Amino acid sequence: MLLLRSLRARLLIIGIIPVLVALTVTAVLAVRSVNTFADQQQGEKREQQIRDLERITTGFSRYYGTRLGGVFLGRLEAPGTDPPNLEAAAGGQLYFVPLAAISRLGDIGLRSFAMPKMSDEELRGLRQRVDTGEAFEVPDRYLPPDLRDDVVVGRGVFSTQ
Repeated sequence: MLLLRSLRARLLIIGIIPVLVALTVTAVLAVRSVNTFADQQQGEKREQQIRDLERITTGFSRYYGTRLGGVFLGRLEAPGTDPPNLEAAAGGQLYFVPLAAISRLGDIGLRSFAMPKMSDEELRGLRQRVDTGEAFEVPDRYLPPDLRDDVVVGRGVFSTQ
């Protein structure tokens, strides 16, 4: 207590407190700014991943469309495909999402990806995107637990180009 009675100690405290407050405010603003920048970078990276996957998905859609088109036109068995090499080229996993019951398709070498129960409105929206040939990001709520937090893009195989 005796130390605070001197004028020199009071002036020192009066000088240090504003500096400490300014440093604290600057640190908080810097951390917020860095976090905002990191979030923006992560968002831009995800958008770029989606664009890349849409492009890759379009290529696979065309590949599988030409390979499997004959099955739907009356050929009895699906031609062989090479999913492991295609997955290696894409840097991801390929899935087949049957939106209709197709018994004659057989085994095309892709893992089946069953979409969970969707509302009629959501199913109409999905079919519309598939029918127009639009690639779309699959929302997390429709992904199985092992794919959550991944970027998943789908596209119809027999959609218009």
